[in-house]
Amino acid sequence: TEISSSKTTKHNHLAPTSTQMSMSSPSTKIWSKTSDTNLQARIEQQDEHLDAIASGLQELLHNGSSIGESIQQQNELLERLNDGTDELTEKSKMVSRRADRVAHRSLWRKPKPEFKYSIAIQHVESKRFLTIEPQNKKRLALHEQFHPDTAAFELHSRTAEGSALVGLKNKCTRTWLGQSTMGFIVCNSNKFGPKEEWELDNEGGDNTDMRNMSRTRMLCASANWGNGGWLTVRVDEKTESFSVGDYDAAGKKKAG
Repeated sequence: TEISSSKTTKHNHLAPTSTQMSMSSPSTKIWSKTSDTNLQARIEQQDEHLDAIASGLQELLHNGSSIGESIQQQNELLERLNDGTDELTEKSKMVSRRADRVAHRSLWRKPKPEFKYSIAIQHVESKRFLTIEPQNKKRLALHEQFHPDTAAFELHSRTAEGSALVGLKNKCTRTWLGQSTMGFIVCNSNKFGPKEEWELDNEGGDNTDMRNMSRTRMLCASANWGNGGWLTVRVDEKTESFSVGDYDAAGKKKAG
């Protein structure tokens, strides 16, 4: 009796476990299928959003490229307009300069030039000073050291109202900086004549006070048959050369 009862009890204990397992299996399959469907839908939705963003970025890149090309074209147009304005300005200055020189030569009594102040002329790139060498036939040279006599120039202006022409007289040799008959830049004239007339152009735009000109271009008024020409300096390790270019905006850029 005891053995039989023990078998019956063991059988009754296993039966409910088998029933519980058969009931849980369908529920797990339904949840797994539902979860896979939702995940797939979300992935598809995210792909659609990414496609929309990529399309928008492509459009932005295209618009940015178009804007860049438009800005470049406008900059080129502005450069041409600026070049044209500069050219017109230099031509206007040339006409005024020629008229000033003709008016001065037509006077019966030439007014004496008025001394303003002493200046030093320094080449910006090499940082050397324009110097007159009296022992070497008043040769023009660039020296690293400033000499208070040979590298100093007295600046004189025309007394005529509105005249922008000036003269530069070396303190040591007492001769005027100008252009020779052959077209070379020299400093050997004993008077302030037409070939010794200069026009100074301050890069900052203020030509009223020449003592504040930290970067200035020099124009020889007698060059190019009276049209003027910008002074150009070329410097290498051992020598330097002085020449006169054109009076226009291109010549001014080369002189700078």
